[in-house]
Amino acid sequence: MRRQSIGTLRKRKPTSADELVFKDDADFIWRHRNFGRLLLNAFRFFEQGLLVRIHAMGYPEIKRVHLGVMRQMDWRGTRITILADRAGVTKQAMSHFVQECEDLGFVEREADPEDGRAKVVCFTTKGKRFITGVKGVIESLETEIVGALGRKRADELRESLGVLADRLGQDDILFNTKG
Repeated sequence: MRRQSIGTLRKRKPTSADELVFKDDADFIWRHRNFGRLLLNAFRFFEQGLLVRIHAMGYPEIKRVHLGVMRQMDWRGTRITILADRAGVTKQAMSHFVQECEDLGFVEREADPEDGRAKVVCFTTKGKRFITGVKGVIESLETEIVGALGRKRADELRESLGVLADRLGQDDILFNTKG
């Protein structure tokens, strides 16, 4: 199927459904300025800056999916089912991502001390060195954000995001996800 250019799409004749909701592009701006989109864009900026710096640290093999695994891990290890739940992916997908991190030498699977039948994903020595280095990278990215927003606004943003995260963790009180 041939892709149409933006100009071609804008020139098409509006349908009755288009006319009911949006008169022009100005009415459509909410798609780019809602909380979800703004948070996602900010996260992508942050993660891209993180990846560039991680590669410069000497870890060019690290990809977004690897960050997604290690971001969810507890320092002393985490079961794959918990990692998958935290990341919002299936256990099978997380197992695949963990295997990639294991092949790169950042994590390993060990017997769960609480249940010998289960495995926990733990950082290797290389993984612990990596995470320790990432802490400094995150601090430098946050310094850039403070520079862009100013100290007061950056502190307010951190506080607001913390409150939101805490509230979302309390029985889904903001969003009815329990069905």
